[in-house]
Amino acid sequence: MSPAHPGTPRRARGRPPRDDEQRASHRLRLVNAAMEAIRAKGPDVSIDQIAEAAGVSKPVFYAEFGDKNGLVDAMAVALADEVEHTVVARVARVAAGGEVRPDLVIEAVIEALIHLIDDEPDLYAYIVRSIRMRDRGLLDNALVRVIHARSALIVGHLADDLLPGELKVLTDGIFGFAFGVIESWVAAAQGGGPPADATITKEQLIETTTVMVRGGLTALAAQRARPGSG
Repeated sequence: MSPAHPGTPRRARGRPPRDDEQRASHRLRLVNAAMEAIRAKGPDVSIDQIAEAAGVSKPVFYAEFGDKNGLVDAMAVALADEVEHTVVARVARVAAGGEVRPDLVIEAVIEALIHLIDDEPDLYAYIVRSIRMRDRGLLDNALVRVIHARSALIVGHLADDLLPGELKVLTDGIFGFAFGVIESWVAAAQGGGPPADATITKEQLIETTTVMVRGGLTALAAQRARPGSG
């Protein structure tokens, strides 16, 4: 057999490179497999167990996500997309072609967050544990960042004269309050909080949290609208 021509590039062994669509599909499959493994085995599941459930080796997982933190961020983005789709569908259904009121969007976001954390406790626990184990705050994660960007538009609409720094602090505060309320409610429901007769239903939690957030933003907008305020 004659040797290859010196100017002919050698063909790399192994699988041919994936295109963007194939890479995105592969990544999504791994993320979904990871979430299913956490649902099945709980938030203490190891990367080895996740990789096994996905049908790949541990190095393949690390090659895709870098480390466990990269996987957590990828899952958080997937959950944030889910929350966003839920909010859009809820607002579209209620608005029915009419004006989309900011207070309606606030309620939809809070409702979607509460349902997500209540319906996916193991996924939420896995994400939060990872965040608390590294030098990042509770709000510094992909789940909050994606929803935060949308919610900042709502907050800015209700109080449109806020400075950028004020808008960021206020939006962070709203999310801190919402997550604190939800975690307290979840702990109570699991027996780690007040007696059972002191707990409230999910519907009551959604209504109470929405009223608090909406009332605070409305009061801020009214205060800023008064002559001489600033």
